[in-house]
Amino acid sequence: MPKFVDDDNATIDQHKVGHFGFTAVSLDDLESSGYTLATIACDRSGSTQGFQKPMEEALKASVAALLRHPNSESMMLRVLTFDTECAELHGFIPLADIEPMRYNGSLEPRGMTALFDACINGAEAASEYGKQLIQDRFNANGILIVITDGMNNSGRFFQNRDLPQVAKAFQDTQRNECLESFATILIGVNLQDSHVKTILEDFHRQAGFSTDMIALMDAQPDTIAKIGAFISSSVSSTSTALGTGAPSQSLTW
Repeated sequence: MPKFVDDDNATIDQHKVGHFGFTAVSLDDLESSGYTLATIACDRSGSTQGFQKPMEEALKASVAALLRHPNSESMMLRVLTFDTECAELHGFIPLADIEPMRYNGSLEPRGMTALFDACINGAEAASEYGKQLIQDRFNANGILIVITDGMNNSGRFFQNRDLPQVAKAFQDTQRNECLESFATILIGVNLQDSHVKTILEDFHRQAGFSTDMIALMDAQPDTIAKIGAFISSSVSSTSTALGTGAPSQSLTW
C-alpha cells in the first residue's frame, strides 16, 4: 500500500479500493479506541456560480461544529469537492489537525456536476476505512455531509438510472458490518429555484438520506449557525452510539 507523510508527520496510506479510492492516516498512528469518520462532499460545479460564499461558509460551519464537539478528539475528517469529477482535498485525518480557514477559496465554480460519483465515493471510502478500523479492533461509525444544487450530469455514474447506485452505496455502508452507524445529510443549494428544489427533493428521497434536507439559502449568520447546530446534533447522535452497537437517532431539520 503506497504511503506518504503529511505536514504533521503522520503517515498517510493510499487505498485503491472501490470505484474511486481514498487516502487516510495509517492505523498505526491511531490511539483512540474508536472513531467517527466524517466526510464532507461539496459541489463546485459551474451551476453553483453565485453560491460559492454560502457553500464555503456551510463547509466551514460543518467543520467548526465537528471541532466543537466533546468527542472531537476521536473524529477524523475527509473532504471532497466535485465538479466534472471528484477531487480529494484531503483524506481521513484527525480533526484536531484541521483549521476551517484552510478551505477558503476551495469552491471556485467550474465544470459540470459529478454528484452521484461524490456520494458513492464518500460512502465507499467510509465503508472500507471503517471495516479496516473494526478489523483492527477499533470501534467506528460515520457521517456523510453533501452540499450541492443536485444537478448531476457528469462522472462515472452520471445518468438518472445510476441513482439507485447511490442508495445502494448508502445501504451497503450501513448493513455490511463496516460501520456501527452511518448518518447521511444533504445540504441543498439554490432551493429558491423551483426546478432545483424539485430535483433536490427527488434526489434526497431516492438516495435515502437519513435526515431531513437542510436548505442553504444564504450566508447570513443565523443560517450558518442553524446548519452548524444541526451538524453538531447529528454528530452527537452518531458519536454517542459509538461502541454501543446501537444505531444513531434520526434527526429532523
